Amino acid sequence: MFEDSVRIPISETESEETVPYKMLQPISKAKYPDITEDEAARSLPIQTLCGAIFDAILVHMMNTIVEPTRLARSEEKDGREPQ
Repeated sequence: MFEDSVRIPISETESEETVPYKMLQPISKAKYPDITEDEAARSLPIQTLCGAIFDAILVHMMNTIVEPTRLARSEEKDGREPQ
């Protein structure tokens, strides 16, 4: 999120390379007029934390729902070594 860049498509033929954290934006004063500058600045770390929590939930769900042997078989089909 902070070091590795990703390629983001911006049209059918063009893409842009960026680091994911640069895509985060503070809460807009236009959308929420009562927000203070301090709250807007604090919204970026909170967005990062919420994204990490969401990812952790997805990983936990996959580890809980999918049988490890089934996952290993699907990895073998993809040509990857099972973990």
